[in-house]
Amino acid sequence: MSDPPDELPYGNPPTSGWSGSDTSRERAEREDADGTTHARQATTLRAAGFRGYAGITVKELRADTGWHHGQASGSLSTLHKAGKLARLSLSRERCKVYVLPSQVQGRAIEPHGQTATTTMLAEMYALLNDADQIHNAVDINDPEVGRWIGRWHQAATDVMRRYESTVGQ
Repeated sequence: MSDPPDELPYGNPPTSGWSGSDTSRERAEREDADGTTHARQATTLRAAGFRGYAGITVKELRADTGWHHGQASGSLSTLHKAGKLARLSLSRERCKVYVLPSQVQGRAIEPHGQTATTTMLAEMYALLNDADQIHNAVDINDPEVGRWIGRWHQAATDVMRRYESTVGQ
């Protein structure tokens, strides 16, 4: 039996996730390509499976694996977003508990959430996309208005492309 494929639920092209800096993006792309992401996700799923009903926290995953916080929390979060893990609404030692979906057994769970920043960016993207549609429908006769709208349109298009490549649509 082979391991399941990597979960790469973020961005376009898809990655396991990165914080927004060039170095973080390069790290994600490198680890996704070289098998590191696959190995971490497989280890995380095995650790959660081994712990069964009790589940696993980021602190416990770090202790089991020697990973730093970002590696452990990133793996848990990615697998939670992909539906391979469920996050219970309870905590252990001030850390959320993750279990395999089969181990939820009626307990309250929390959905994978967007950060306030991601929510705001999605709203900005929607507004820019609406304005882009208006721009494409307007007949521009005044050359000065046309130049201003053209500059705005180029800037809005750039923001939308960066959003799509970072967060996805």
